[in-house]
Amino acid sequence: MSIVPSQGQDAVTTPDTRVADYASWERSASAVFVPLAVQPLQAADFRGHLVGLAAPDATAVRVDAGAHRITRTPELVAEGGGGFFKFGLQLAGHGLLVQDGREAVLRPGDVSVYDTSRPYSLTFESQASTLVVMVSHERLGHAAPDVAELVATRLGEDGLADVVVPVLAGLAQRLPTREVATGRLLVRHAVDLLQTLCDDDARRKLGGRAQVCRGERRVQLRRVMEYIEERLGDADLSPQAIAEAHFISVRSLYKLFEDSGTTVAAFLRSRRLARAEAELTDPGLRELPVGRIAARCGLPDPAHFSRLFRAAYGVAPTQLRRATR
Repeated sequence: MSIVPSQGQDAVTTPDTRVADYASWERSASAVFVPLAVQPLQAADFRGHLVGLAAPDATAVRVDAGAHRITRTPELVAEGGGGFFKFGLQLAGHGLLVQDGREAVLRPGDVSVYDTSRPYSLTFESQASTLVVMVSHERLGHAAPDVAELVATRLGEDGLADVVVPVLAGLAQRLPTREVATGRLLVRHAVDLLQTLCDDDARRKLGGRAQVCRGERRVQLRRVMEYIEERLGDADLSPQAIAEAHFISVRSLYKLFEDSGTTVAAFLRSRRLARAEAELTDPGLRELPVGRIAARCGLPDPAHFSRLFRAAYGVAPTQLRRATR
């Protein structure tokens, strides 16, 4: 059920787990998401249910559980599972999210975000339900630095929440879905909406994009990511070319990406594959050959593209296209 597939593990899973004690809840939540610690908040019987769809770069899981506290400690961060944002839509009950010295009280209808790369805690003092959409930093592309600035805040309060929340709530009601391809499309569209929500909040709460990132390094990282995003179709795009375009050394480029929890090569590869997946499932591009789509995304070798795509998404490009149809 892990969101981070191990060697030989399916890249797409559909967790549906019911537990009746805190120890089992800790194991199940850690398997579906990232390593977590669970603290009991009641002596009475505990019930928990996880159901949803998990894939390598994005997952959506509905969480229903009794009173408990979830903690991601520095020690658990060191064990792995960083590099993801977790967006939460509070469906029922109340929660308290704490990260980076900020606190957000979550009521039904509130949307929040937190980063698995850093410690956090979530407290539910009574029965609660939440839709959790977990997204890799790479999947959000150049928007990731903005999202990192919005952790432990309520998103879209004065902006687009009235548009995004009903869609997420509808997704939560339809989990699990028996059609994996359809579920993947729904999750992808949910991620796009959440990214738009964060873009809008960043402009309003953080005083414009020029002031969003802390420090010159993060500003530069965003510029590099935007540069890559605009040139994904260039098969010759390489760390050397990216570094030269920004008047820095390749070593400095690698160092810059260390702050984002990924590498420049991994970021480039994941964004190309994400664009390919979007085009393969686009009804308007059904007549475009798979090889042509791969080339448009900077991966002109069909065999190489197929291997990368299967490794990332657990299905061949042609299979995904057939399933989507």
